[in-house]
Parts: sequence; structure tokens; C-alpha cells
Amino acid sequence: MLLADTLGRTLQAPYETPVAAVVAVLGLPFFLFIVRKGGGAFS
Repeated sequence: MLLADTLGRTLQAPYETPVAAVVAVLGLPFFLFIVRKGGGAFS
């Protein structure tokens, strides 16, 4: 969350990007990995 907050504040310097958008972009590859593996690797 700290990384997402820092990125959200520095990506567009005068404006702030919402933290939820940054978390969604960072979490998408992990989510797709879980979906492709069928979820069995993490249960």
C-alpha cells in the first residue's frame, strides 16, 4: 500500500492518482496468474 500511495502521488506530479487504481494495476498480473493456475496453487 505504501508503494501504491507513493506511485499515486508521483506519477502525475501536480495531481494525485487514486491509490485504488494503482493497486488494481499492480494486482492485475497476480490475479491473472491465479486464474490461469486454477487457484489450486494457493489453497
